[in-house]
Amino acid sequence: MPRAFSILVPLTCVLALAPATAEAKPKYRNGMPVEAQGPDGRWYRAKIWKVKKGNPPQYELRFEGMPSSARQWLPEDKLRPSGGGEVVDPAAIKAVIAAKQQFQRVVAHGKQGKWTNERWNRDLDTLINQLEAKVKAVQAKWPQEPLGNLPGLPAKLRANATLRRKQAGVAAGAKAAKAGQGEGAKLEAYYRRAAKEGADSFPYDLTPKNLVDREAAFLALDLAALEARIAQDSARFPAVFAYYGRQDPAKYGEMKYGGPKAPQIADKDLKRVHQFHLPKIYQLKARLKGKEKILAETVAFAMKRGKSVDDALAAVRLGQAILRCFPKDAGLEAQLAAAKALVETRLEAFAPLMKGPFHRQHLRQLVAFSSRQTLGQEQAGQVVAELTPGKPLYLVGYLTESVKDIGFTRRDSKLGFETTRMPDLKFRLKGVQGQPFRLPVYSKVQGKGLADVGAVVIDLLPDPSTTYATHYAYLPALHFARWLLELKPGSYTLELSATAGLRVDSTQNGAHGELKLTVTPESQAQLKAYYKALWAKKLSTVVYPDDYGVRDRKTEIPNADHLAKYGKLLKLTCAQTNKVMKPFPNQHQIKNYVGMGYGLFEKGGRYVVIPLGFVRKPSEPVLRWTTVRGTPDDYALRGPKEFLPTILDHGYEIPQANLAKTGSW
Repeated sequence: MPRAFSILVPLTCVLALAPATAEAKPKYRNGMPVEAQGPDGRWYRAKIWKVKKGNPPQYELRFEGMPSSARQWLPEDKLRPSGGGEVVDPAAIKAVIAAKQQFQRVVAHGKQGKWTNERWNRDLDTLINQLEAKVKAVQAKWPQEPLGNLPGLPAKLRANATLRRKQAGVAAGAKAAKAGQGEGAKLEAYYRRAAKEGADSFPYDLTPKNLVDREAAFLALDLAALEARIAQDSARFPAVFAYYGRQDPAKYGEMKYGGPKAPQIADKDLKRVHQFHLPKIYQLKARLKGKEKILAETVAFAMKRGKSVDDALAAVRLGQAILRCFPKDAGLEAQLAAAKALVETRLEAFAPLMKGPFHRQHLRQLVAFSSRQTLGQEQAGQVVAELTPGKPLYLVGYLTESVKDIGFTRRDSKLGFETTRMPDLKFRLKGVQGQPFRLPVYSKVQGKGLADVGAVVIDLLPDPSTTYATHYAYLPALHFARWLLELKPGSYTLELSATAGLRVDSTQNGAHGELKLTVTPESQAQLKAYYKALWAKKLSTVVYPDDYGVRDRKTEIPNADHLAKYGKLLKLTCAQTNKVMKPFPNQHQIKNYVGMGYGLFEKGGRYVVIPLGFVRKPSEPVLRWTTVRGTPDDYALRGPKEFLPTILDHGYEIPQANLAKTGSW
């Protein structure tokens, strides 16, 4: 009897064969799917492996869900056609077998008996945990499946597992207690940020000119919140929040004086707070005391620094950051109100490019949506804060100036020179140093036409059913999905910017945002399915390009037969595009003419469009093929790693159904 069958149920068949008579014709053939009845009365999916003629005929079966080596002979009266009724779930069979095989692994490992070896014990713990998880999974999903014949663990293994779990619980409790005692580490992290990113970032001379770029320092300092935190922490650790030695109120300001002799502070983190961070914070507080007028003048100075909406918004952000340190100061509140009024005044010139109130409420923000939005009719309920791999995601960057004024330029492979374009999307994982990734944004609007565009619309992960006018429009999303597929499971924060610069920098004109991102094996599987669907949609939109005409000229090109190495040439189009002059002193004479075009090839049952280059000497009547041009990579994802267009041999694949269709790429 096959071993695998005995693992699942005690299958035993006693066949009472009748005396040999005329052989009956077998009802089933090799390879046919059937359902077989086991000794427990339940039916199982199987496939005919061999047929033995007789009376009755016998069939060797392979059962679905069992190892391929597990085969069983059964008579015809124990079989029925596939789909004849309820059967045992093959996944349940597989799960039960997996649980029993895991049990055997545990027992085999336990027989080694290395009870004093910590690594061996950890491996045993892992095996036992995996066994329990498999058993629980079967009991939860298929409670009717028999696991009663799974023997219990040997007594020594059970005792060892119980002891180690008890020890692990004690260790976890000690660790938790230690974490509670080491609360000084949390305090040190908080005050370190206030000291290093806040106090240390302030200039020696507190003048409006020196303070105007210290928005981040004011935010890190956040005196209002800091004072509330100090009041709370000083009640618990009074010795830490005092200075000692010689009294010096001018230097330490409001910091409490603790006496001439400093006490011993055992916690090294609290000691750092006392010795390094708090003195810096209190000394800066003493320097800032009474400087509210200068701080209000700093906001006024920021308002005069530039004439753009972004400059006015920077003044507003600075005023808000300073107010967090000096709340309810009348002079500061008045200057902040003036900065906000300045924003409104400067927005008047930009107002025609803002399509609605949502734009005004989200200036300089990259907002993510679950579906494509119509500018001016945004659905706030579709705003999302997390990117879910495999689900559509659209970004809109709400600018404070036209896209043309941002001034981002990029080379256009068709034109052969740089032109003003939609700014690339720069992104990186938060906390990762180095250059970010740069993802081009597809848009047919460029150059002067961008003067009338006040938002950057990015179909980051479009719905796979979306139909674009050209297959190029799918490339950015496909490249981004490929990048996502390379991420390891974990939780991330994605920083994004749509600016003219090459960095993810929220101080630059443009739009900025963040997205949460959780990667799991399940989400990656969904993303693979999404990528496959989007790629299929992209392929269905590829047509033969009409950039250099649509008339087939393969019979006119004298050396067209040289292209046979790329496949069977079905069509060739080309046009003269430029001329090359001779070098000095004959720079007025034409050396040759150059041309560009495409060839349509068939190879191995697939079709591909390959970009071609041509040359013609002044004495020649027609162009000659000379080279295979590079596939345009205007929408490649570049950065720490490049994601280039996926091509077939030397060009883009085109489906057979589109061979006669033409259009612009």
